[in-house]
Amino acid sequence: MSSILSRCRLLPILALPWCSLAAQAQLLAPLPPMGFNNWARFQCTPQKPLDGSNPAAYSFQRFMEDQGRALHDSGLSAAGYKTVVVDDCWMMRNSQGYLHGNPKWSGTQQPGFDYELTAYMNTLHNLGLLGGVYNTAGAKTCQGQAAGAQGHQQADANSYAAWGVDFLKLDNCGAEGGVSLETLDKQMQAALKNVSRPIVFDPSLPAGQYPQSPAKYTALALAKQLGQMWRVGPDIKITHDSAPPVSPWDSKEAGYEIGVYQSYDSTIALSRYVGPGSWNDADQLMLGDNGLSTSEERSQMGLWSIMGAPLFISADVRKMVNPQTAHLKDSLAILSNQRVIAVNQDPLGAGGYRVLRDNPASNAGFDVVVKPLKDGSLAALVLNKNASEQAYTLNLAALGLAPTANGAYTVHHLWTGASQSSVKAVTMRIAPHDNMMLRIVGGGALTPTGQIQTTQPGFDVAAKCLSVAGAAKSGAGIVIDTCSNSPMQQWQRQSNGNIKLLGAKLCLSANATAGPGPLNASTQQWAKLDACDANDPKQVFAYTMTGNLKNSQGCLDVFQGAVSVAGTPVEVYRCAAETAPQVNQIWSAPHGAKL
Repeated sequence: MSSILSRCRLLPILALPWCSLAAQAQLLAPLPPMGFNNWARFQCTPQKPLDGSNPAAYSFQRFMEDQGRALHDSGLSAAGYKTVVVDDCWMMRNSQGYLHGNPKWSGTQQPGFDYELTAYMNTLHNLGLLGGVYNTAGAKTCQGQAAGAQGHQQADANSYAAWGVDFLKLDNCGAEGGVSLETLDKQMQAALKNVSRPIVFDPSLPAGQYPQSPAKYTALALAKQLGQMWRVGPDIKITHDSAPPVSPWDSKEAGYEIGVYQSYDSTIALSRYVGPGSWNDADQLMLGDNGLSTSEERSQMGLWSIMGAPLFISADVRKMVNPQTAHLKDSLAILSNQRVIAVNQDPLGAGGYRVLRDNPASNAGFDVVVKPLKDGSLAALVLNKNASEQAYTLNLAALGLAPTANGAYTVHHLWTGASQSSVKAVTMRIAPHDNMMLRIVGGGALTPTGQIQTTQPGFDVAAKCLSVAGAAKSGAGIVIDTCSNSPMQQWQRQSNGNIKLLGAKLCLSANATAGPGPLNASTQQWAKLDACDANDPKQVFAYTMTGNLKNSQGCLDVFQGAVSVAGTPVEVYRCAAETAPQVNQIWSAPHGAKL
């Protein structure tokens, strides 16, 4: 196989900016990909031209080209949104097994795609864009098209390379003959490696597994080996031009769709998997004509950016070229905000993690998320989940920033561009479902600080938080509890391996003398607080990619696996194998840029 550098030379000249980034990092997608995908907004439903011309002559291919032109003409491609991905229903497979464009749009009389996609890809490349396609690992796509990749991986990869495809989204549907999705995804990756064109690979493997399933974490480990980004949860809820009957922001629909908050909640829990060339895909941006308020759009953009999630718009971008409504003008401004995009595209590639969730509900309380940046500054976002405007004060020292000489920092407000000097705390009134987003400068090295959470019992169910049982004192027991603003849930993962209770001289340890019942001393010890001691091996915890907090005695473990029951005690127990993880030993913890 040729190197990425030599393969990049084979690309059209207008794809060279992408290649330049790949050459610098010697990997595909060193930054979170950005672009457009039609699925969440349009699915396979035929659309009309905006100029009022005859829709019967308006093809699926022309519609996608028009979205690409709109990215260019609106300035969004210049802001970074360059990869145009056509989702399901674009394809068919002929009797010889050859993948080709579907001549009809979703079975209607409207035209679909050309038989060969070369001209389509050339159109996108000539606009300075990249082109992506969708398929599934199995024999049939999720919409039932008998055009899946199973059994055709190398032939399909050859076609993609010949057509000039830059990106492949591979869904989970349609596996036949007892072949696992893991095997099919491996076969697709091997086929992509065997062509002369670099193609970003986006397998959906982890998305089909619930967070309470051990298979979720083996799927994530495999996806990180195979692809550059991967879906981590269900489809984001589909909304429409008119106000939907159920809020798209914070409600779960029947079926495989969830709201914006739940998509964020499932993704932020997995931030340890994020890094250059490795991105958790929280699904598509619903900014534009999808039914979100401007405040909600600002929050989705901010949350996706601070998580390091790929930014793929799924809205009618055609309407953002000379937008005719105040809402669409705001949508375009939010999507184009370079201060916020810079957080998403920061070259350190750190995943944002949650410092605080003071209420487990999706529609009450506040969340605080932070992300370390390459220049040593810290991005922070405060989300108001309430249905009314609320005031919030963010204490900057509580984020884990190293102290400054005067205890103050410089703060840049990313939505407005305003700056403040010598600040110890920031107070702001935040509109409902809106956010305050900051870049904080000063203080030097960050000590990862915040709540430590269990796995979620379900995609739309809140995780529990690691908590001190009762008062903070030596010997106090450790439990899981409902996440709140209690100081008994704020932990600092120090560079020496200690996990310190914020504001105290007490650290997480093991071998408590008392607990809810006797344990087997050879395999189990109750977790407790003790005076911090960097030389005590029971207090030195490593954090693994799987999510284990591991010391010399074993792994931090929720007793009897009761991760959904508040008050359940926590023990240190023999670690499960990385290849067969146990969800009661998996934690979402604050972390640095690398594990």
